[in-house]
Amino acid sequence: MPEPKTLKQLRDLAELNLCDRCKPVYSQLLEPNIKSIVEGYFYYWKDMEWRVTVMVMKLEGAFKKSSFYLNIDSDFAAKNLDEINFEAYEKVNDKSLKWKIDYLHEKGIIGDSSHKLLDRLRLKRNEKIHQPFNDFVEQDLVNFMYGAHVIQNIWLTIFAGFEPQVIENMRNSVEKLSEMYYDMIVKTI
Repeated sequence: MPEPKTLKQLRDLAELNLCDRCKPVYSQLLEPNIKSIVEGYFYYWKDMEWRVTVMVMKLEGAFKKSSFYLNIDSDFAAKNLDEINFEAYEKVNDKSLKWKIDYLHEKGIIGDSSHKLLDRLRLKRNEKIHQPFNDFVEQDLVNFMYGAHVIQNIWLTIFAGFEPQVIENMRNSVEKLSEMYYDMIVKTI
């Protein structure tokens, strides 16, 4: 993975502005922590998007067995045709997050409140990424955490093998949670 531009800029600034004694402190202590923060900034967003994709893949028959994979790429899928339906994998993998969220809603996996929350978070992320001078703030990370929390609970209803009544109760609880989270994020926007 290419190094984030931000790290190179910080390293260049450290080279220009720090004394020889301080440069190793930056490179050995500070930069690795900064790199971790930069790379982990979208942890909750990535978790949410990954779980949505895996749920849709399961529902579309991409996994031939009861298992699923934490990390799938086209090469892996093509080499493991006994476990992965490559055509279904490619179909889902090529779809947008909006399509996947809508799909889960249409299939009844997520309810109206969860759909509204996830779609709002999707729009917020896109707005922040694609509009200049519209930086992410700490509250955005908290909001993404709310979405990840909702999806983690929905994900369990598909992969944990619960009884139908337990699944229904969990989904109803997630809907209430989604309403609460949606109200919270609307106040922060």
